[in-house]
Amino acid sequence: MRDLCVVSGPGRMTLLSEIKNDVATFNRHLSYVAGDSAIRYVFDREPRRERERPAILSMRLETIISLFQGMRYKMPPPEIRGKLSESEFGEYYWKLVERNTKKPYELRRDQSADIAESFTEALSKLESSLEGEGFERAKRFPAFMSKLLHWSFPRGFPIRDQQSLKTMACAARENTLGLKKCSQHYLSRNYIGVVDFFLLLRQQLERSAGLDVLARLEEFDYTSQAVPGRLRERNTWLRVVDKWLWLRGRQKR
Repeated sequence: MRDLCVVSGPGRMTLLSEIKNDVATFNRHLSYVAGDSAIRYVFDREPRRERERPAILSMRLETIISLFQGMRYKMPPPEIRGKLSESEFGEYYWKLVERNTKKPYELRRDQSADIAESFTEALSKLESSLEGEGFERAKRFPAFMSKLLHWSFPRGFPIRDQQSLKTMACAARENTLGLKKCSQHYLSRNYIGVVDFFLLLRQQLERSAGLDVLARLEEFDYTSQAVPGRLRERNTWLRVVDKWLWLRGRQKR
């Protein structure tokens, strides 16, 4: 893969310009943008009392499954998925919500280890809750978990799926961002590698385009969405970058 900082050819596109170009392409697809609006509508609904938690979590799980194709591989049937909201995994999920209330998750170096550990523990709890049902360690579950945690805590957890991992691995192989662990295999099995990628990308963007670059990216994403203004969603920079990674990875098929 070429250096992600520069695109060869007329105009020599910078990394920031490349990201914005791909985000604009993504946002021209009404179905993609509408999906973000729909999922945000569901995740903005909070339980008013503890007994509402299973229903709220079940709504969130089903939305990720339906709109983001989470658990597409060997997906558990509805009767099994319905048990997750009241399982060991469900209990752990709400502990993360409570922790976020006290100290909001935000992807920074001082929170990176905690974010990676929370992801790994949540994934372990999910697999444990599915033991005996024939769905242990299905390969789609890490992608599903990252999407669930991202939309639950959009400033803390980056999304990782097969498409975005392709782009991350290419950048690592070229050492463009200084990411020490290079392979897609490593990134797919170690969420801390994904966390490191996003932190190093942020560092490079801020060095090359200014400390306000993430806020400008978020504003660009908002204004370029192909829906009327009141239907647009203000995504965090993690989601904006995910659009770029996903679109790039999809083109590498």
